[in-house]
Amino acid sequence: MVLQKMKIYVINLITSTARRESIDRCARDTGLSVEFIDAVDGRTTSSLDALGYSIRANRKQYGRLLSAGEVGCYASHLKVANYFLSTGDEHCVVLEDDAFFDRSFADFLNNFTANIGSLPKNLQLVNIGKSAKANLRSKKPFQAEKIALFETYRFPTTSRGILWSKSGAKDFVKNGAVIAKPLDHYFKDWLTRTPGGYCLDEPIIRSAQFASDIGQGTGRLELSLMEGIRHDVARGKRDLVNDYKTFVRKYFTRT
Repeated sequence: MVLQKMKIYVINLITSTARRESIDRCARDTGLSVEFIDAVDGRTTSSLDALGYSIRANRKQYGRLLSAGEVGCYASHLKVANYFLSTGDEHCVVLEDDAFFDRSFADFLNNFTANIGSLPKNLQLVNIGKSAKANLRSKKPFQAEKIALFETYRFPTTSRGILWSKSGAKDFVKNGAVIAKPLDHYFKDWLTRTPGGYCLDEPIIRSAQFASDIGQGTGRLELSLMEGIRHDVARGKRDLVNDYKTFVRKYFTRT
């Protein structure tokens, strides 16, 4: 029996009807209810700055310019986080419209909701679409009845399926309002350097294998010489900080 109490928001471009129909089928097959939120399409926005995109911060933190699709994806998640915070809910799930799920997702939501009162106090975000490697997460999970959450030392880079706590969404809206890097890299850097990021032993949200309808970011080989150098330098700096934080949290911080 599906006892769903947690809202499931699906980010969907109005023009992406095939993706919407795919999510609808998943919802019908599992007995779940989803709410579609119109995605921000950066390609049709007259000013990316108006969405929060900062070229200056982008060059400093990420090196290469973001595509309009990457900015729109990030802005869409900010939009949903703000919408979630306007409700009285303590948790919600946000899916991108290329997500695929089955009964295991419904079972997880039922078990998660049943154990709300005993969740980790520092929980900010649960990545339900990708699991951290065994050496990049806590050895022992937070264990409740029929649910196990592993705190991550290096948060997985995907935003296809995430579960927010209210405190996590507040942090994202407050500290992530300036768009300077792709969303999945923002999540990785944020929740590698601070506690509160969790994953499952195995992901319960998978890809429906749709081709991208907003375009991809610029590949390393497509960059100009100077932009490629800036990108490599910025990535090197991020990796150094993340490696240090991972080491400290893994070996010197109790989880």
